[in-house]
Amino acid sequence: MTRIFISGPMSDLPNMNYPAFHRAAEALRAQGHHVESPAENPPQPDWPSYMALSLAQMLTCDEVYLLPGWGESSGAVGEASIARWLGKPLWLLSDDFKAAPFDPHHWSCQDGSLVRLPTPGALRKAAFQDYVTAQEREAAKS
Repeated sequence: MTRIFISGPMSDLPNMNYPAFHRAAEALRAQGHHVESPAENPPQPDWPSYMALSLAQMLTCDEVYLLPGWGESSGAVGEASIARWLGKPLWLLSDDFKAAPFDPHHWSCQDGSLVRLPTPGALRKAAFQDYVTAQEREAAKS
């Protein structure tokens, strides 16, 4: 049984976009999949806590399915970037919950602007640069 994580926009949407998450989970479960959905998580005190819980869930899954509008959500883009970095297959869900393979080299946001997920090498470079910057800040304090 495939373990699927559903990722998509939540913040600032009516009902936190839970209805779309619930419909997607229902459709995927009807196909025999085990589904992890952040819309089914218990309430958290703040956004970082929600993201920590969602990322932990995503790491237990085999594949990530992206709801429409996911590219407008910093949380969903982060989840997709980490999933890609870890080699997990990404799928785009349409409004009728049909899945299509995700092409990380070419996709667009709702406004038509092109966006690319960072490559694993770029993620490592950014993490290293953040680490070096943090080290420099600490050294400057001394």
